Amino acid sequence: MQQLFDDYGRSPVDEWAESQRTAWHTAWKAWVDDVRAVQEAIRAYAFEQGREIRHVDADVKKAARHPEPAA
Repeated sequence: MQQLFDDYGRSPVDEWAESQRTAWHTAWKAWVDDVRAVQEAIRAYAFEQGREIRHVDADVKKAARHPEPAA
């Protein structure tokens, strides 16, 4: 999505070619689907571990922003 944002902007506009709109919408839908899958995984993990979703979500966001170096 970031590459499309950089190339085309944040949302489709009338001046875009059909291929640009299609690429943007396809990538956007895939991104939304991925976000939903991550949110569901966070909910499931929080439930399994007996933790609050907000705490697990915060841990995931922190790890995504500051990943540990590979061993």
